[in-house]
Amino acid sequence: MDDDKDKHATLTIRAVASLSSLVAQLGGALIGLGAVAYVIGYQYLAAYYADDAHWVRSLYGAGDIIRAGAVVTSVVALGGLLTIMRLGAGSWTAAGLEKCVLILGAVGSISLALSFLPKTILPPSIALHVSLAGGVLVAASAGLDIGQLIARLKDSGIEWKSAHFDLLWGIYVAAIVLAPPIVGGAQAEIDFDPKLSKLPFVSKIGLNDQLRLVTALGDKLLVVSLSDVPEKRTYRLLTTTDGWTISKELPETKPSRLPARSKAKPKPRQNGLHRP
Repeated sequence: MDDDKDKHATLTIRAVASLSSLVAQLGGALIGLGAVAYVIGYQYLAAYYADDAHWVRSLYGAGDIIRAGAVVTSVVALGGLLTIMRLGAGSWTAAGLEKCVLILGAVGSISLALSFLPKTILPPSIALHVSLAGGVLVAASAGLDIGQLIARLKDSGIEWKSAHFDLLWGIYVAAIVLAPPIVGGAQAEIDFDPKLSKLPFVSKIGLNDQLRLVTALGDKLLVVSLSDVPEKRTYRLLTTTDGWTISKELPETKPSRLPARSKAKPKPRQNGLHRP
């Protein structure tokens, strides 16, 4: 029993090493994990600002772009890591992973289809979250696909075949082409809807504008004034040292405490005339 586990672990490690070697040979840093995370983040932002502000993406640095797509990247990475661990322990097989990928893909597709139901059947607030969940499931299926690729490499004795490249294509489509735009688009619909948005409020004494914090970009705060009409949303970059406060709830505007001006009493008349 222990010999079988050691054999599974050894073959899994060899498969991972072979895949890493191929990634390095295909372009090094360009196809490295950092570059993949950058592409995922860029795709996410392209969908997030698709309705009204493509130009906002130009304000993001490379690190900000990677951070924007962190949800999708993390789900893919965790899915791949989990499968590698289970493959190393001999608990999962390529056939079993293939079934899991098909199930996740089917559930994700159903979730996305449900999000297009009429508003009379599925309220927009629920539909957007269902769409968001569908995108996350697609990302998870990409992570399991990574494990399936490693499992099939292990079964083939680390010999690359056409079927393995088909799996690579499937990982690319799910992790980069589909999941980031789905998640980014659904998150934007939630964040920029005045009735659904949970973006924190940014306020300052003496300013009555209702500003929402989108993200921090270096030492700046990217804020937006929400509107039901995308074209009427306005964005600003604020300096963090200017006394701005961030809160979950809209701060109450305190009424002015200045004393009311008293009305001057008319002076008594004398002989029908005012005193000089």
